[in-house]
Amino acid sequence: NAQGEQTNCTTIATKFVSNDVDLIMANATTALQAAAAATGDIPIVGTSVTDYKTAGVVDSNEKPGRNVTGVSDLAPVDQQIQLLMKLVPDTKKVGIVYCSEAELDKEGIAWAEFTAADSNEVQSVVTKAVGECDALYIPTDNTIANNTEIVKNVAVPAGIPVVTGEEGMCSGCGLAT
Repeated sequence: NAQGEQTNCTTIATKFVSNDVDLIMANATTALQAAAAATGDIPIVGTSVTDYKTAGVVDSNEKPGRNVTGVSDLAPVDQQIQLLMKLVPDTKKVGIVYCSEAELDKEGIAWAEFTAADSNEVQSVVTKAVGECDALYIPTDNTIANNTEIVKNVAVPAGIPVVTGEEGMCSGCGLAT
């Protein structure tokens, strides 16, 4: 367990390669990137990764072309935006931590991105987002998923509803998923 630290991921992946393991199972984008950087030969299976191509570890999501494969945790963004609109129909502007904005554009809803580089930035980013938006949409994002208590502690007192990309995050800070 790298505990979300890039240097730990690199150390663990390097150790796996020196131990000549048969397969590496990488949980989350950071671990996957570290494993892919450590070896081009040992098969790597990823999980809890939204987009392998964007992570830079495959040639394409459909045909990886490298020693990396896995499953995507990409949320059904279109369905979740519809859910958000059903639950909070008066929403004029949605704050997005990470997602495809196309679904909000299709609904004619204003949006703004709010990004946190690491857990130290989550509170200030969410505070800024709730100050500017009527609702928050937080799809699958590992940094936010590890800090749902912070999101809840900012969004709930501000009365800002949060729709999340998956159940675990929802139980930590969301109204629905």
